[in-house]
Amino acid sequence: MIIPSELNSFFKPNHFLNYPKIEIPQKFVDSRGAIMNIADGKFSDVAVIECKSGAIRANHIHQDDWHICYLVYGKMEYKWADSIEAKPKSIQINQGELFYTPPKVPHLMKFIENSCFIAVAKLSRLQDKYEDDTKRLENFFSA
Repeated sequence: MIIPSELNSFFKPNHFLNYPKIEIPQKFVDSRGAIMNIADGKFSDVAVIECKSGAIRANHIHQDDWHICYLVYGKMEYKWADSIEAKPKSIQINQGELFYTPPKVPHLMKFIENSCFIAVAKLSRLQDKYEDDTKRLENFFSA
């Protein structure tokens, strides 16, 4: 797994052993509760995204962008492929899990229940810039 240069001082290769799920690199727990640092480095966007049960998001590929996502609550099926020529894979993402999508990786999110996730991205998510880096996929995944 290649760690994006924007994050390589924060994440280490062992954090990616269960890719696409990734280990949260810093956790601090005491009698008051917990702090979980899910990203640190150079990135351009952090978004909170709410999704209704049954909704599908993504179903696309980014040329240069990557994103790290943390599922605050809910449950989703995450589908991806190592390349546009590769066979798709699928994994369930549960509340409290962190996962990563590198550039050039087709991906799709199907929400099993009402959910909310935080997406940290390398590039700006202003609509025109986002669309310039994104190629929509119509039939790659069977949702």
